[in-house]
Amino acid sequence: MPMVSATDCGRDLQEKVAKLLGASDNVSLDLLIRRGIPLSAIDRVDAYGVNAVELSIISKKTLKHRLDQGKPLTQCEGDKLYRAIMATLFATSIFGNNQKTDTWLLKPRKAFGGQNALQASATTPGYNCVVTLLERLRHGFAA
Repeated sequence: MPMVSATDCGRDLQEKVAKLLGASDNVSLDLLIRRGIPLSAIDRVDAYGVNAVELSIISKKTLKHRLDQGKPLTQCEGDKLYRAIMATLFATSIFGNNQKTDTWLLKPRKAFGGQNALQASATTPGYNCVVTLLERLRHGFAA
């Protein structure tokens, strides 16, 4: 993948994430998350290695209940899913292949309090730490 500026990278990632999460052209990601991301997004992000159940974004039981009821993710669940897929796609844009990306995302790190990057992304401060570390790697600094 060719290197792009941080602004271009961010814009491209946001557009890809919006599509994966089910946003339409006239609905912002913020509004989509507030209204509730459709459950169909869970399968789309799973194709990128983001498993909502394994990451404790939603329990298997709750997911089944929501599917039966036709209800979307809550705002909190949607926000966690957004951060996890953003971290994953950002890492992929840096490492260039799924194996390297998965290795980096799933390795516990001191910088994340012993958690891996996807676990750390469950909170906004943890996600910010993940993005900061990825930015350092993207610019050639040791992590």
